[in-house]
Amino acid sequence: MKEEFNSQENSISPDDFNKFVSTLKEEEKTEIDRIITRYINYEPAMAEAALHVAVDKGMISYDLKERLLNQVRLNFSKKAKAVKQDNWESNNAFNGYVAVYSDDDILNFIEDPADIIIDVYHAVLSEAKRRDLISPEEFEKIYHDALNSGDEDEDILRDIIKYRYSGFTTQDFQPKVKDPDEDEQEEEEEADYEKQKKEVDEFRERSGERLLLRGGISLTIAGSMMLVAYIALLFQGEFTEIVVLIVALVALGLGILLLWFFKQARKYNKEN
Repeated sequence: MKEEFNSQENSISPDDFNKFVSTLKEEEKTEIDRIITRYINYEPAMAEAALHVAVDKGMISYDLKERLLNQVRLNFSKKAKAVKQDNWESNNAFNGYVAVYSDDDILNFIEDPADIIIDVYHAVLSEAKRRDLISPEEFEKIYHDALNSGDEDEDILRDIIKYRYSGFTTQDFQPKVKDPDEDEQEEEEEADYEKQKKEVDEFRERSGERLLLRGGISLTIAGSMMLVAYIALLFQGEFTEIVVLIVALVALGLGILLLWFFKQARKYNKEN
C-alpha cells in the first residue's frame, strides 16, 4: 500500500535545492552515492538534490528517482514510525537502487554498514538474499540486529520491532548456550597448540644453537690449521701469498665470533 502524506511538512526551499544541485554537480558519483545512502544525515534539500543529480549523472532512472524521493520524503516526515517501516519493508524503493551493486559491494555493506540508513541497509540485505549471498535466516537475524543496535536515526521504526517479529522464533535469535564439554575440548586444543608451539620453538632454538656451534668449531679449526701451515711455511723459508694469512685470520675470527654467539644464545635460552 502506498502511503500518502502531507507534502507541506516536507516542503524545501527552492533556493536551497538549486544551491545543492549546483554544488553536487561537481562531485564524483561516489560522493553522490554516499549522500543518497545516508540521506537522513543531511538536509532534506540536499538529499533531494543528490537524487536529482544522480539522474543527470546516469546513476538512476527518473522513475526510480521519483520512487526514492517519495520514500525519502516519507522518512523525513512526521508520520508514525510504524508507517515508515511498513512502507520500506513492503515496497522498498532502495531495492532498485542497490540492484546495480556488485556482490563484493553488497557483502562489504553487510560486513561494514558504517552509517548507511536502515531502509538502505534493508535493501542491501534483501538484494543479498535474492542473490543467495545470505540465507533467509541470516537476513532476518542481521536485519533484526541492525534495528536494535543503531543510533537515533535507526530508531525510526524500532518501536514496532516486537510487533513485527513477535511470532518469529528461530534458533539464530537465541543466545548460544555453550556446552561444558565444548569448553573443555577448546581448553585441551588450546593446551595442545601451546605445547606444540613450545616444542617447535625449542626445536628451532636447539637447531640454531647447533648450527652456531658447528659453524664456530669448523671455522675455528680451519682458520687455525691454515694459520699453522702458513707459519710453518714461513719458517721453512718458502714464499707464501699474504692472502693465505688473511683468509686464515678471517676464518679464525668468524669461528670465534660464532662460538661467542652460541654461548650467548644458550645463556639467553636458559634464562627464558
